[in-house]
Amino acid sequence: MQDILSSIITKLRTYKKFTGSTYSVIVIDSGYFLIKEITLSLLKIDCRVEKLPLYNSINGDPSIKNSSGVNPNFVEDLLLKIYKHKPDFIVTVNMIGFDEEGRLSNLLNSINLPVVNWFTDTPFGIIKNPINFDKENIYSFSWEKHYIPKFNSLFKKHRIYYLPYATQMNKEYNFSHEFESEISFVGNSMIEAVNLWRERCKIKREVEERFIDTIYNTEQFSVIAKLIESFIDENSIENYEASFYYFLGSKILRERIFKFLDRENMPVDIYGDNYWEDYGFKNHRLKGKVNYYSELPYIYRSSYISLNITSPQMISAVNQRVFDCFSAGGFLISDKREDLEILFDSFPTYDSEKQLLDIISYYKKNIDFHLLLKERIKKSIRTLHSYENRLSYIIDVLRSEKS
Repeated sequence: MQDILSSIITKLRTYKKFTGSTYSVIVIDSGYFLIKEITLSLLKIDCRVEKLPLYNSINGDPSIKNSSGVNPNFVEDLLLKIYKHKPDFIVTVNMIGFDEEGRLSNLLNSINLPVVNWFTDTPFGIIKNPINFDKENIYSFSWEKHYIPKFNSLFKKHRIYYLPYATQMNKEYNFSHEFESEISFVGNSMIEAVNLWRERCKIKREVEERFIDTIYNTEQFSVIAKLIESFIDENSIENYEASFYYFLGSKILRERIFKFLDRENMPVDIYGDNYWEDYGFKNHRLKGKVNYYSELPYIYRSSYISLNITSPQMISAVNQRVFDCFSAGGFLISDKREDLEILFDSFPTYDSEKQLLDIISYYKKNIDFHLLLKERIKKSIRTLHSYENRLSYIIDVLRSEKS
């Protein structure tokens, strides 16, 4: 088998890429967030796509992992697919499928095969040994541009580009009375994640209490993300443990907002985990979990106002909900983020509990402006912010680098 692989590798060093009008792509299918969107978008822009499951799966669904874990023949299967399909590039998310020792990155670099990686999480918690990933054939894209300067200081050959999320909810959805709502929010309480990571990381109680005081006593939401980043740096918190503080920050923001709206008799339909019950809200209605693909678009379409509370891990970036909600025909009010000002001419935002209450009240009274802004943002998103747009941009980057 080793002799066969050596022969394959030798032949793979010389085949030409980006020579035709359409492109061949191998997607490392980890079942992770964005893989489905990337795959469908590549097909829509006429790429030939081969998916390679990373994990031994159940019923062929890579999101349902078998207890046996990673496919032990993954590298061999990948090489055979490369040999058969002669891809122009490979796609992964968060470098999933690449070993920390750099064996796979070295191998793909040796055959001059471009690797496209889309970061949906902080790169510095994912890549622990930068030297093993500093290859000229790796092109990373980050939804958060704040990480790019630090990334460029660590890598000389491995390039990174800013690439925000987008949407695939670009068809017309019917209004659903089942999901009809004046105000809705879809998201977890973060209670379970906080409890799990507190135990996993053995968090020091005094450090956590200082953190809680900081977040609770900060009025402007837009500065909290940077405060958390500074807190992590000042306390020399490692990347693994830092996840706990991002989860806790997100939990506190959600708790603050929904307790405030509850006190102000502004009821919200909340879709999420059962831990929301722990807060004992008097006015909010808890609706349970929903399916992202089959139900969420109808919640957006059938809510007069949807709320967005961005994870503090996103310092300037915006989450996918921003694009999905308006494209599905809904209307979203989001906490402030710098990228909203870059991506849109105007966008309804808040920066405190009081501002959120005021802007909700404003759009409940101004129905005509609500409709006008909803249609304007929807048109912008469908024109400029589909995943087909994003994948076309990635291909343009690769073509320009290879020319």
